[in-house]
Amino acid sequence: MEWLNYASNSAQVRLGRAAFRKALVAAALSAAACGQTETVPPGGRWPNAPAGWTVINDYDMHALNNGGWTNDVGGTITIGNDPSAPLSPPSVWHIPFPIGFPAGGVSPANEYLATAGFSDVYVGLWVRFSNPWQGHPTGRNKIFDYLDISGGSIVGIYFLELLGSAPPYHTIVILQTQSVNLDENQDTTPTTVGVWHQWEMLLKRSDGTAKWWIDGKLKGSYTNVPYTAGAKFTQAEVNPIWGGVSPGAKTENDFIDYDHVHLTGHP
Repeated sequence: MEWLNYASNSAQVRLGRAAFRKALVAAALSAAACGQTETVPPGGRWPNAPAGWTVINDYDMHALNNGGWTNDVGGTITIGNDPSAPLSPPSVWHIPFPIGFPAGGVSPANEYLATAGFSDVYVGLWVRFSNPWQGHPTGRNKIFDYLDISGGSIVGIYFLELLGSAPPYHTIVILQTQSVNLDENQDTTPTTVGVWHQWEMLLKRSDGTAKWWIDGKLKGSYTNVPYTAGAKFTQAEVNPIWGGVSPGAKTENDFIDYDHVHLTGHP
């Protein structure tokens, strides 16, 4: 399948933007649509968040360039109004993908948060893809990434993605700079579009593990994950890239909505 060979090429493109990102990171670090709604999973708001970790950010998407988040692309992102949003209605981040939007490694908008470095991080967020959703031909539909920063340079990129060019869709975690794909190896129930889902991801450099969940169901669990040695997770990005360097353009008007993001970390 084409997407299996995509990671290394896309890594070159993203790392080719390193100088641009390096300036953004340095500046930040120096400053210190309606649809059905899924039920909140049992176990609380963020059922798989480790106890006792530092809260890095908890944001309800009521504004742009707010709450520590900065938009480094501009683009089409707006504040949507959705009373059905599952956690902090009615405000959502609404990111359209209009007809003609190209693949190529750039998202319609990238809201990023630069933080102190953490060895281990947890990500929780509520996401809804439009229905229908035109999956990229490579099957790569990114929703979020974490960056490793070392010496002011990007040395690791970790993506959380919806996987598939058409239904049924699944999920995947990508270690892009290592060209490693972590496929679902636990629950493999397809992830539907047109409804809200709670996505959670746990990346632990301290013990070399990675896990992620959809609506409280464990989708993937891995050990011996080859994280970049000696680096730290230092930048979170709501960065919905459609595909990557492969050719393609949207032939329908799609969107991705975000309701709430919750980030925690452990040194």
